[in-house]
Amino acid sequence: MAEQNDAGFDERWYLERYPDAAAAVTEGLIPSGRAHYQRIGRAQGRLPRPLDEEFYRSRYPLVAAEIGSGLVPSLQDHYRILGHARGYLAAAEVARPSDAHAARSRFGGLWIDAPNAYDLVLGKYEIGLITEQEARRLLRFIEEGYVVLPGAAPDSLVAAAEAAVDRAYEGREAELLFECHALSTSPIAWQAGVTEHAAKALDYHVRSAAIRDLIFCTAVVRFLGLLFECGPLASQTLSFLRGSGQPAHQDSAYVPYSLPHQFAASWIALEDVTPGAGEIFYIRAATASPNSPMAASRACPRRGGPVWTRRNCSASRTSMSGKSKHWPGPERSNEPSSPDAGETYSSGTPTWHTAGCQSRRRTAARAW
Repeated sequence: MAEQNDAGFDERWYLERYPDAAAAVTEGLIPSGRAHYQRIGRAQGRLPRPLDEEFYRSRYPLVAAEIGSGLVPSLQDHYRILGHARGYLAAAEVARPSDAHAARSRFGGLWIDAPNAYDLVLGKYEIGLITEQEARRLLRFIEEGYVVLPGAAPDSLVAAAEAAVDRAYEGREAELLFECHALSTSPIAWQAGVTEHAAKALDYHVRSAAIRDLIFCTAVVRFLGLLFECGPLASQTLSFLRGSGQPAHQDSAYVPYSLPHQFAASWIALEDVTPGAGEIFYIRAATASPNSPMAASRACPRRGGPVWTRRNCSASRTSMSGKSKHWPGPERSNEPSSPDAGETYSSGTPTWHTAGCQSRRRTAARAW
């Protein structure tokens, strides 16, 4: 049952402000903007009515300090990212929620899925549990659903894994199975066709020390440990010789886990990826739907890279005072959409793909 904390709800303003809510009402998927706010919008930090900026600024002095420090750019962003989860009010007549930290989804999630995840990151940084760079990367992961770790895998590990992938696709790995829909709807042993069609070597990390060394490289395991707050468990890997060229899809619809919202993916490029070669792309923040176990599960690219989960999940995935203080904001970068060799994408969003599959020897292992 939705909390009745939406006093002063402005139906017309809400539907104008949030076109997706208006579209859902128009299509008959939800009866009204108020219903959308109660079921979805509140959990996402959406406003039920225009933010009373004068009230918000004067009621919460910390807001000005945090905007001044560069943590967030505006009052609107402050409420959406920080204030809502702290129980701050958008206007004097809006009722305070009974639990501003309540999980956004009935399926739970990791700590990074909590409404106050930004404050949790800042707290970890403030007491020295994480570095500034790690804080920025975590904030980006929370905001965007993915993060890039440049040079995460040393050249020596990349070269060894690349050689292992070549060996697999040359048929020199006994008992290794492949998924190649052009040849069979079921996993098959190596045959020449797997080098000519989009194919995936399945769970190669079980047989290859080089693949294990790559997916367990220090930078990847460290970041996953920050997400899971424990050591990650590699539960699935896919190794690709060429881009798979699949249309847009969400991996969590195909790989169920005993606990939703408890897995992540990393995608490791073994050579530079070029546009048109089956490169991956993302729908940013696509995990935001609060009531879908698939939408918020951390998905993995169908291009290779480990899929990770917590050890208890199985596959069938502080305040500031006084002077202004520097806080790390989300990591901002101008990285290209396609990674260079050795770069790792850690993804919490559904990962989507282009249609090309011309490029060869692009990716290695994936684990959940």
